[in-house]
Amino acid sequence: MPGTPILTQLEQSIAQCITTMQPGSYHFRWSTVNEPDLAKCEFPTAAIYMDSDTSLDDPNGPDSGMYMHETIYRIEVLARLESEVANPRWAINEELNKCFDDLLKLFGRNWNVLGTADTFMYMSSRREYLRNNDIFIPSKLVTYWRAKWEADRSYPDQVA
Repeated sequence: MPGTPILTQLEQSIAQCITTMQPGSYHFRWSTVNEPDLAKCEFPTAAIYMDSDTSLDDPNGPDSGMYMHETIYRIEVLARLESEVANPRWAINEELNKCFDDLLKLFGRNWNVLGTADTFMYMSSRREYLRNNDIFIPSKLVTYWRAKWEADRSYPDQVA
C-alpha cells in the first residue's frame, strides 16, 4: 500500500518546524500555519506554497535508481502591529524583520526539515505592503526556499 507522498511529508515537516518556534529562542510564538481565515490566526502566521518542482536527474538515464528533485517553496508570513504607532506603514518593518530572522534561524538549525529533504535553503524574500495606515491589517513577508530531495523510483513515497 502506498505511503504518504514525499511532498506531503515535506510540507507537513515545514509546518511542524514553524509551529515549534517559541519566545526565548525566537522573537515570536508561531502557532498558526496554513489557516486561510485571518480571524482564526495568531500573528505572525505563515502559509506554505509549492511554486515549482524540477528534476535534477541525469539526462543520460535513470541509473541511480532514484528521482532527484529541486522544489521551490514560498512561505508567506503575515504580521501586524499590536498597538497604535505614529507611522504604521514603516513600523511594521521591524516586525517583518524579526519574522525573517526567526525563519532563517529555524531553517538554519533544521536545514534538512526533520530529515525529509537533503537540504532546505533560503533563496530570497520581499515585503508586500497594503498602502494604508490601518495597524490591524497585516503586512506580508514573502520568502522563497529551495528543497533538494530524492525519491526511490519504484516507491516514490520513500526517501532514497
